[in-house]
Amino acid sequence: AAHGGNVAKRADVASRETTGRIVRDAFDTLARSMDTLGRKCGVGGDWNDIDGQSTSLREKSVDQTCHDVRASLMACSGMAAVFGVLAIALKVAGGVDPVADMAGGPIIDESN
Repeated sequence: AAHGGNVAKRADVASRETTGRIVRDAFDTLARSMDTLGRKCGVGGDWNDIDGQSTSLREKSVDQTCHDVRASLMACSGMAAVFGVLAIALKVAGGVDPVADMAGGPIIDESN
């Protein structure tokens, strides 16, 4: 029975490590997607239009990257909600403290 307990503990630790890795990878993917979108939109550089198709190709590339960012945001939002870090993720992404904002300030018990 002791051997079975050790196996269960190792499996539990392995699943937690895997879960952490999946979450970290999802947020890393989001960061890379956002970086790629910024570069494709011209942040930090100028466009060098070689021919008449450059603008059309750039638009298609930016559109595809927007889809990648959206998919990453959806995955990260779902993970944040599931793992209870949604408020922290919103604070990092939006710069506001959603817990205080949603509550509207401190709750005062006026019955006392």
